[in-house]
Amino acid sequence: MIRPVHWLLLAVIVFGAGAMRFADLGGRPAGLFRDEAEKGYNGWALATTGGAIEFDPSLKTQIRWHPLPWMIDVVGVQTSATYQYASIPFMWAGGLTVATARMAAAAAGTLAVLVIGLLLMHAWGPGAGLAAALWTALCPWHLVFSRWALQGAFTPLFMALVLAGLYGVEQRRRWGWPLAWAAMGWLFYTYSGAQPLVLAWGFFLLIIYRRELLRGGWPLAVGIALFLIPVIPTIVVTLRPGGSARWSNVSIFNQPGATFLSASLVFIKNYLAHFNPVALFFHGDPNPRHCIPGAGQLAPIDLVLLPIGLVWTIRAKKPLAWALLAAWLCGPLPAAPTLGGMPHALRALGMALPSAVWGGAGLWLATRYVRERNARMHLDKLLWAAAIAVGLSLFALYWKTYANDPRAQVAFEKGERDAWVRIARDYKPGQRVLVSIQIPYAQYFQLFFFRMDPRKAADRGLGADFYYFDIALDKKNQFMNQMRPGDWMVTPVVPWRALSPSGEPLLPREESEIISENWVMAWQKPYTP
Repeated sequence: MIRPVHWLLLAVIVFGAGAMRFADLGGRPAGLFRDEAEKGYNGWALATTGGAIEFDPSLKTQIRWHPLPWMIDVVGVQTSATYQYASIPFMWAGGLTVATARMAAAAAGTLAVLVIGLLLMHAWGPGAGLAAALWTALCPWHLVFSRWALQGAFTPLFMALVLAGLYGVEQRRRWGWPLAWAAMGWLFYTYSGAQPLVLAWGFFLLIIYRRELLRGGWPLAVGIALFLIPVIPTIVVTLRPGGSARWSNVSIFNQPGATFLSASLVFIKNYLAHFNPVALFFHGDPNPRHCIPGAGQLAPIDLVLLPIGLVWTIRAKKPLAWALLAAWLCGPLPAAPTLGGMPHALRALGMALPSAVWGGAGLWLATRYVRERNARMHLDKLLWAAAIAVGLSLFALYWKTYANDPRAQVAFEKGERDAWVRIARDYKPGQRVLVSIQIPYAQYFQLFFFRMDPRKAADRGLGADFYYFDIALDKKNQFMNQMRPGDWMVTPVVPWRALSPSGEPLLPREESEIISENWVMAWQKPYTP
């Protein structure tokens, strides 16, 4: 039975989850990744003008203003506009800042904790439900993707809503099928990386809930219609020329010399890499945007708690047990057929929610077991305190790392953020700004930090004093030689050649190559780095 104290504890957990996700969003992570620049600016553009800005595929200076877009063309890749629309309330309230650009992700992460807590308090009982909500709030995998602007931030929230709908189906509630299907459809639309998860998980859910499907009736028909509303236009866009450009670039099956057999072996290897205990609990994804450097995707204590929770849900035949297992096993499928370091925590984000839920259930079972055998010694309270301390220590590691660690600063393009902040602050009319097009999304950074009016930018361009040039073709330093006193130059530099304030290389060459992001420098004539 759920009592008032349980509701109070859930409110405390959700408040804590929100505090961990909203605190100092403008400074941690310290930079502003290029995807964030686009999403933040277009969220502000939608809030102020009802449209988004798109560049031509070559990312030159041809700009178009797209009213109320369903998909946004970002450098020739079609992406959903869910994140940008979700940013509108924050842009209305706080204007365009780095912090407001990330607030939609923080809100989605906090809501996921609330939904999973409400759901599992009813499905598994208040103790297990609160533990699952607490562990989701503290989960480093979930935390990292709740604090920067990307579409994948909505994956745990939509998965939690799918599970809520499935629980309604199990309880024979009419709203079950509509909620489950609608959330699955919006997950398919929102993040292209989750589309293989939706298809695979959906297939297994049809098998798991085959009996419920037979008696679905009109709620099932409504649910299917709600699923198709976002899915059909998304598929239409994907099938157009260029609609699957990103997939073509990253697929292991499209690489020169790849055969079906060789690519399939790589697929299996990539898939299994996501279940490697060392990667899950100790070192994680090597990309600092995807995992806290020096930590795993999950807390080390989950090495024990996760299996306990998983086995308990299956053996006790708990509601949603098989749906959670199917989600966990399907989670790596979007990552397995792609290039890049494995495990890839973003594309495999579907694993995060089941992992956190099972870890919380395992923690609750462990403390209950200790309490039943050592009630007078209060060892269960010590276990709770130790587990929470582990979770908070990982948050403290996040707090320190994403402000000061050079790996995180390079991964989140702090150099580019600093360059454009400096130019926007010190720029005077008449000075020219020469920008290398080798810097990805540089135009979105200009729009973001100069807060350029979207419609004026579409009508008049980026400004007569801003020049974007190809530094690789400028072998004679034509642009550099033509610089006048006061002109600005914005150029990329590999991090192992950039210098920290102490005069040392920003990163060792090996780590620089793993992160594979350039540092960016802005300097003015006469040279003042």
